[in-house]
Amino acid sequence: MNKNNMSDNETSMENAITNNRAQPQKVAYEMIGEVHTFGDQAYISYGIAAYVDAETSDAKRVIAHVPDVSPNRSILEPLVQRCNTLGLSPIHLVDVVEDFLNS
Repeated sequence: MNKNNMSDNETSMENAITNNRAQPQKVAYEMIGEVHTFGDQAYISYGIAAYVDAETSDAKRVIAHVPDVSPNRSILEPLVQRCNTLGLSPIHLVDVVEDFLNS
């Protein structure tokens, strides 16, 4: 994909990853929970966030985020582990989540 076809979010992610070429930044994926309300009922839905330098810094910087993927934490945990194990580029997070939801 060339830069002319990239969305602002994808360009932002690419810049966050490539700005510091001398010191490669480690990307870590974590599950995040968010409280939502539906009428008078509240529920927690889980999403995935990609952080840069999560292991080397006290402050995590979110570079990609896909909220509200599933209300079932146990379904999402293997996907988060797979993203970390395979070293997924944050540019592909949205596609991976879409494929996961469509499988």
